Amino acid sequence: MGGAIKATSFGRGFFTPVLSPDQCTSCGTCVDICPPKALSLNSEDVLDVDYDKCFGCGLCASSCDETAISMDKKEDAIEPPANMHALKQAVHASRNK
Repeated sequence: MGGAIKATSFGRGFFTPVLSPDQCTSCGTCVDICPPKALSLNSEDVLDVDYDKCFGCGLCASSCDETAISMDKKEDAIEPPANMHALKQAVHASRNK
């Protein structure tokens, strides 16, 4: 019997969890492992995801034995600089706009 998944809104991070309700068994493993506590199971075994708390670490997806959670890169995500030199160039460019 699959659990249900409810999302609230999108927040921060480069990646966002993509949920497959048909595969979720409401076991709670993802809830327990989530560092910012962005996941919770309500009294009806519906997985609630608070995207405002989620920072896209992917621990929920990697802990899910049922593969009910995967991670997708956000369309509007800005890639972090690859190294310190690239960071300095990005800062300099943003100041000269």
